[in-house]
Amino acid sequence: MKLPTLTFSYIFMSHDNLTSQYMMYVLIESTIKVGSCVYTITEPYPEPTITYIQTFESYQRKGVATAMVMELEKKYGGICWDYKFTDAGRKWFNTLIDRKIVKNSCYV
Repeated sequence: MKLPTLTFSYIFMSHDNLTSQYMMYVLIESTIKVGSCVYTITEPYPEPTITYIQTFESYQRKGVATAMVMELEKKYGGICWDYKFTDAGRKWFNTLIDRKIVKNSCYV
């Protein structure tokens, strides 16, 4: 099943000292949430640190999480990860590196 065009919605969640936390939703048909990502931006570093990424079950393995990563890469020019992966998440992340989707990634 090929997904319709995805759109992204950003919500500011909180700010503490130099760190701001955001939620990004990925939507189809501009209204149906199919996944989400929580990330932080810590000044003065421009790259977001992804702390949580989820694709809702019926949309898993269809490119939704990869689309979220690509959107953040495009928006910020790099991504950091908190390095807390499930086994499946680690395998997925390795495919992002192998396919050169993650261009400038760091671990925290």
